[in-house]
Amino acid sequence: MYLKPVLFILLSGVVFVGVWSYEPDCVPSFCKCTRYEVHCEMPEDANQNGKTYYEYAQWVCAERGGCLANLHTKEIDWCVRNFISEKNLDQPPCINRPSFGFFIGLTDIDEEGTWVWKNGIELCGSTCTNWAPGEPNNRINPKRCPNDDGQHCAQLWYRFGHNGKWDDEYCNCRPKGFICEIKTDCCCNGSPY
Repeated sequence: MYLKPVLFILLSGVVFVGVWSYEPDCVPSFCKCTRYEVHCEMPEDANQNGKTYYEYAQWVCAERGGCLANLHTKEIDWCVRNFISEKNLDQPPCINRPSFGFFIGLTDIDEEGTWVWKNGIELCGSTCTNWAPGEPNNRINPKRCPNDDGQHCAQLWYRFGHNGKWDDEYCNCRPKGFICEIKTDCCCNGSPY
């Protein structure tokens, strides 16, 4: 039914890599466990039924029990990008030209220039950022993306040697890969989370 995701678990700075699994091994770590799923490029027709490509990615993550990934620390951002490069997910067949990117849970769709993670944390001040040079730029290109009024959805960008730096991208111009963040039922000292 859907694309082949690759799975890894980030627990207190330790990355556990494994094959796809609906029930990952339960590993306690400071009573908080989060799983990150890297989904390869979505189908071309994923933006049907009134959903943008970005909304489709959000929907898939919600169906998996999570949301688009909040890469709000340097450690998480680095681990996700490192995993993508080590597994060669930054190239075909996982993501293809001209897409070459993965949606993450960062948007300025509510207010231009005010970037907010899906968990509600606003990107400002000393918050960790990893924008590519010249980004975000809110480029508007009606010839390339006639249905979008600017770039309001962030991606890990793998074009032009950016190696997963952040880029503001059109929410509905072209299919992308995406990263889900999912809380797990791992236990710590006998209690969940």
